[in-house]
Amino acid sequence: MKAFSVLLAVLFFAGISSSSNAGDVEINWSHPEKYTDVQPNSTSTTKKYRQRVIKELTTHLDTLAADKLPADYHLKITVTDVDLAGYIDFENGHQLRIVRDVDLPRIKLKYQLVKGDKSVGEAEANLKDMSFLRHINNKLNTTESFFYEKRLLSEWFKKTIEPLAK
Repeated sequence: MKAFSVLLAVLFFAGISSSSNAGDVEINWSHPEKYTDVQPNSTSTTKKYRQRVIKELTTHLDTLAADKLPADYHLKITVTDVDLAGYIDFENGHQLRIVRDVDLPRIKLKYQLVKGDKSVGEAEANLKDMSFLRHINNKLNTTESFFYEKRLLSEWFKKTIEPLAK
């Protein structure tokens, strides 16, 4: 029964996509239970935390597509790995996520950008930000959940997807 519940949750979050008149995105979270690091601190279970990560990053990508892609574009993404910034450590009997500059955020994905029924670009991407703690001028709030991963996706979108859509 647990496996069925996890499968339903993954399918639900994988199917989330933008419904606005702007461009949209379709995201497949491929085997999230095998991702390098989507471990919670002691306030959540692994399953709930993984669902939260998927929901937050899906919403962020939906927003990027709705804001930056023209209406006739559709972005298909398959996320194959996530390694959140930092690592889990035990402090005073509690699990905490410790963020150091050597524990950088990484996301592996495959994407295809389609205009109408024609592919305008597709590739695999191994996203990482080796200086993620050194960025000063950020538009995102650093107290926001998964700030570093969202920033990583925003930079990739700006440098890779937006030029393909022009």
